[in-house]
Amino acid sequence: GDFTEYYDLVQEPERYTEYDGKRVWDFIHQKICFQYEIEQEGFEWKQDFNRAISGFHTSVSAHIVETMGLSETDAVAEYKRRIRDIPDALENLVYAYYLQLCAIKNAKQRLINCDYMGKKEQVQPLMREILNNPFLSEQCVADAETAMRHHATQPN
Repeated sequence: GDFTEYYDLVQEPERYTEYDGKRVWDFIHQKICFQYEIEQEGFEWKQDFNRAISGFHTSVSAHIVETMGLSETDAVAEYKRRIRDIPDALENLVYAYYLQLCAIKNAKQRLINCDYMGKKEQVQPLMREILNNPFLSEQCVADAETAMRHHATQPN
């Protein structure tokens, strides 16, 4: 059977919960991300996978810092600790953002036709709003898609 679970991010937004996710993120970066052969020719996709995970981690960190209820001074210090001082975090955030936009754009027909586990009537209006967003047609998204495809097919 399908064990997929959906979470409404309006009801369950990324936020500060006081849970220390360091062990989870260490596991993801050390056990799920690629550690070997990432510098070898033909394995650049492993670097791209790691960049996407790092970008997602940065996105979660940004949402957490935003919801911590800190003073501006403390929030800046927390931002520096969690994001700015992490090598390539911001670049990987942008990479993950464009990867997601390109994926949405390329999966448009599937997303329109999906049944959403019987919840199509509820999900479809929101999905159409996302899919019809003019930003998906912006030149920067097309340029990112071209660059990612080129890198995937001709990494050097």
